Formats: sequence, structure tokens, C-alpha cells
Amino acid sequence: MSGRILVVLAGGLAIIAAWQLGVVVFHPSPILVPRPFEVAGALAAMLAGSAFWVDLLATSGRVLVAIAIGVAIGLPIGAALGGSRTLRGALEPWLDFLRSIPPVLFIPVFLLFFGIGDGSKWAVAGYGAALLIALNTSSGMASADPLRLELAALWGFSRWQRFRWIQLGEAAPYEGGAVDGARFLHAVVIVE
Repeated sequence: MSGRILVVLAGGLAIIAAWQLGVVVFHPSPILVPRPFEVAGALAAMLAGSAFWVDLLATSGRVLVAIAIGVAIGLPIGAALGGSRTLRGALEPWLDFLRSIPPVLFIPVFLLFFGIGDGSKWAVAGYGAALLIALNTSSGMASADPLRLELAALWGFSRWQRFRWIQLGEAAPYEGGAVDGARFLHAVVIVE
């Protein structure tokens, strides 16, 4: 094992040992602070049952659907914003404003439109993912190297080719980061 893995394992064992020591020394209520081995037993029992795995599969499916919605909506919007300075100047501040509002605050609105069930969960998480992906795609495309764009123009690339091969290509790391962030953050929204 590498040294880093050993350090992480040692840190985890130290936390569990401090937890056990705190329970033994201070005798807190087991309802508030159970013993580590009781928690490990409950975790093993939960993992042995089928309900946990069914719920995990359902949540994972919801996360994937929400990310697909976010990519399908956010990527074209972000590409349009990144490809047009005028459009970016007009709409990006509004998208930033909407992104500053937590998606969970829109739950009542999405419940009205999509009803109680998976549709409203997909919509809330997809909305948050779409904003994140659109803004990151726009930022990535706006940060495309101007020298590459100029060189491509000199080589005879059309505006569409420069957009497709240079701007979208340079936005890929931003898009990947947005999808990764959306995956984690919107799993929390879906579970709520």
C-alpha cells in the first residue's frame, strides 16, 4: 500500500478510537452517540437487506436522469452563450442570479407542474444541473485561446468550424467539471 493510503486509514482508525474513547469516558446517551461497533453492526445489517440496494438503485437512476436533462438543456444553452458575446452579455447575469437561488426552493413550483413523484425530482435536479452546465460551458467557450481562433481563421476554418473544433473543445474541461459537480450536488437534492 502506498503511504497516502496508510495515512488515510490511520486517520480513520484514530477517529474511531477517539469516538470509542469518548463514549467510554463520558457515557453519553446511546440514542445520541452510539458506540462505533453498534453503528458497524447496524450498517452491516442494512447492507445485508435488499431495501437499501433497491433505494440506492432508484436514487442512482434519478441522478442519471437529472444529469441527462441538465446536459440536454444546459449544453446547448451554454454553447449558444459562449458563441455569442451579445447573448452572453444579455443572459449570463440572469443565469448567475438563478444559480444563486438553491434549486430546492423551486420544489413547490416543480410540484405544481410535474406532480408528486419522480418527475418533480428530475426537474429540480435537472434545473440545477442545467444552470451549472450552461454557465460552465459558456465560461469555457469564452476562455478559448484567441490565438487558436485567429490561426483557425487564417487556415480557412468557417465560423462554425472554429466554434465546433476550438471553442467547444476548449470548453470540455469546464463541462466535465460541471457534470461532476452536478452529479454530486444533485444527488443530495434528489434524496431530499
